[in-house]
Amino acid sequence: MDVKTEALLAVAKAYHARGKFLQYDQRSMDRVLQLTPRPRKNLPPEAATEGNTTYLDCSGFVNACFYQAFGVELEADLTWHMIDYVKPRVYYYEITHRETEDELAALEQEIRTLLQPGDVMTFDRGVGSGHTMLYLGDGMYTDCTPNGRPDSYDFENKKSREYESGGIWVHPITRWFDKDDRNWLFAEKKRRLCIQRPLDVMPEPTKQAMARIGDAKDLLCGVEVSHPGGIHAVPGETVTYTVFVKNLAAETKSAEVSFCGETACLQLAAGERKTADFSVTAPQTDALWMEPPKVTVNTLEVCAPCVLLGKRKYDGDAAAVAKEILTGKSAVAAACGKTELQKFYQAFYLHDSVVGDVLSRKAQNPGYDGIVYAMYGGKGVITPEFATRDGVRCMKIRSRDIMAGDVVLCCDDAHGESLYSCFCTGDSLVGKFEHAEEAKTVTGEELTAFVDSLFGRFCFAVLRPCLQESFE
Repeated sequence: MDVKTEALLAVAKAYHARGKFLQYDQRSMDRVLQLTPRPRKNLPPEAATEGNTTYLDCSGFVNACFYQAFGVELEADLTWHMIDYVKPRVYYYEITHRETEDELAALEQEIRTLLQPGDVMTFDRGVGSGHTMLYLGDGMYTDCTPNGRPDSYDFENKKSREYESGGIWVHPITRWFDKDDRNWLFAEKKRRLCIQRPLDVMPEPTKQAMARIGDAKDLLCGVEVSHPGGIHAVPGETVTYTVFVKNLAAETKSAEVSFCGETACLQLAAGERKTADFSVTAPQTDALWMEPPKVTVNTLEVCAPCVLLGKRKYDGDAAAVAKEILTGKSAVAAACGKTELQKFYQAFYLHDSVVGDVLSRKAQNPGYDGIVYAMYGGKGVITPEFATRDGVRCMKIRSRDIMAGDVVLCCDDAHGESLYSCFCTGDSLVGKFEHAEEAKTVTGEELTAFVDSLFGRFCFAVLRPCLQESFE
């Protein structure tokens, strides 16, 4: 196998190895409207960890493999564009659905003979959808797919549907030629198919890709942090980064972990997983984020998560705020001293789009509006590039991301007519969880279910008043 093919397949293998921390999502990257740009599409495999689930779709996965291996983006990243624009195209066929058994057998033989490791197989359904897959060789292919299951987020029922097996799969190409398999290349809804060979025009593999097939081969690496997601650190607080390494090889391997000049050497038996901890002090700064440290494992650069920074932690009387809410005051008014409507219009712009009224987050300024950077969204929110930052966009809200003193502001329309909010006391949420209901307190599974429902609501934003430098 030549070095380019080896590098590409090593990247694909690394994505597959992330397991449940890399999920399929047809509305990939943001899980909101399809209008949303895709700034996260080329994140490396190591970005997918327990603390940061990563989302891809089929074309995002194939594009990411080539980008991580060669530093080159393909000519298109949507399947119905890829079939026409990704070059070189070495095979193309328009399906008539009048093919005889002999003709289908001949087509199968032609495709099998033509395929080479690293080839891209793409088909088009002719309705703005399709699928794309990466051929691994030896009769196997890999793709990012729900594999016949529902997508990873159920917007109708406001519930996550993520799976233990994750979103990257490896299957035999016999599925492409089996009439009884939903993956049959000549199924009724399929209109066109092609084989592309981008490897022929790729440059030499990147330094990162060479590390994957060299010193870091068969090592599964990642970085977790003591302040994941929406949890912010304050100046002087200790932030701990945990670098984990797992040996996927059948023999013992050594791993040298480098963290900002510090090193740790790990000896790993076959299948063994070990960790190394490194600590830094959160700086006194006006920056929104603590820049991620440089981490390498056997020369492979392993991306570390950004840590949100704030001036202080919540120091108010949570019990008193909760009491005000239960006696009729809105959570925003009780915790922030502002009306819900003021906070709502501080956060979002209203747009009239082809899909109806939608909202976009205004430029990020937590010091002014107290809204946690990136912890907003919903099915009615678009996120222009100016309002995102690669690698820190919130893909999933967990209960642990919401801190004492936070307010979750929700709205079921684009005009602020169905606003409601709740307040976090630390172990409970107090307030309204639907527009028309009375204030109440939720804990445990009910709290978790509400947080999980946020992406399925029209829009939401997590307010953290203690991020503000002043209260006007």
